[in-house]
Amino acid sequence: MDSISIQLPASKSISNRVLILNALTNWKLNLINLSEAKDTKDLYECLQSDKEVLDIGEGATSLRFLLAFLCYKNQVKTIFCGPSLKIRPIQTLLKVLNEFHCEFEYLEENGKLPVKIVQGIHGNCPEEIQIDTSISSQFVSAMLLIAPYLKNGLKIQFTNQIVSEPYINMTLKLMQHFGVQFIKNLSSIQVFSGKYQMLDYRIDSDWSSASFFYAWLALQDSGSMYFPGLKMSGLQGDEVIASFFLNFGIESIIEADGIHIIKNESLLPDAIDFDFTNCPDLFPPICMFCAIRKIISTFRGLQHLVHKESNRLKILNDFLSVQSVEIKLYENDSRQLTGFYRMDLFNSNIEKVYSAHMDHRIAMAFSLLNVIRKIEIVNPEVVNKSFPGYWEAFNKVCK
Repeated sequence: MDSISIQLPASKSISNRVLILNALTNWKLNLINLSEAKDTKDLYECLQSDKEVLDIGEGATSLRFLLAFLCYKNQVKTIFCGPSLKIRPIQTLLKVLNEFHCEFEYLEENGKLPVKIVQGIHGNCPEEIQIDTSISSQFVSAMLLIAPYLKNGLKIQFTNQIVSEPYINMTLKLMQHFGVQFIKNLSSIQVFSGKYQMLDYRIDSDWSSASFFYAWLALQDSGSMYFPGLKMSGLQGDEVIASFFLNFGIESIIEADGIHIIKNESLLPDAIDFDFTNCPDLFPPICMFCAIRKIISTFRGLQHLVHKESNRLKILNDFLSVQSVEIKLYENDSRQLTGFYRMDLFNSNIEKVYSAHMDHRIAMAFSLLNVIRKIEIVNPEVVNKSFPGYWEAFNKVCK
């Protein structure tokens, strides 16, 4: 396989955060290479809209950030969303906003969208709050982004285990870049009041999207790919994918304008053990790769996969079970899935057609099956949520 240049999308996670910062500065930041993902476009349109009724689509990050922002602005708005987002957790953030005297009217079911913001943040607000960080880091990030604009700043105390902590760190690093000061320790973050500075900012390419191409190259005998705009800056937690695939012969070479990856000969490890607590989006490509490569694998930190666009744990569990993969799934004392798979069998007689389950990362994970045989994915356009050009890029590597 010849060297192939893959144009990855800009990071959706970074884009959504800096969009909120830009809105808080009344659109005075110069953002370069903003993501074209549908989630980011939906957030941008909602932030720019003068309408009283908004539709945030299917983006959980977009919704949570938008809700906190609109409440800070004390704007009376009604927010609608797509069907899968209706069932994703939002109650933790709503509870926190209630502490800031926000009032909501639920149009269908209590604590779920669609919701009308009747009253935003006002009055004497708490200077310290607690947030349950065991379900999503986005509740913390949503409050962090508006925290400098609160009269006395805000101190956030964490309760329970923190999941996806690199995304909280991403939020803080971006806030720091734009001039906000904070103090972070193991159990809390203190954000001081201030304003975001008007600076230029270029959004890096997305590591979550790169992970599927790392997996594809690792399934080949040889080859190389180049990702312009991809950087190892420490900002995106999913950079860890480079270290993971180093075990499978994928060397990542940092260049001036991107990253070049090369497949070298290597011995497959007998078994691996990987914790997804801080990088849940890497579970679909790593899980599928290990199944195809017949790597005995122990996967931990899977408890919050049930709260994604789909129940990714169940979907991949069901798929692998049909393929005669030996699977054991354990639960810890709190009945949360801590995860693990033992995979040492794989039946190559796979089906020809697969449902994406309206989940962009499930669609991308199933695309890796093309290394075994040509398959078709129902509703392939679901990848537009994060990577509109995925199929064009994937077809380049399949040639």
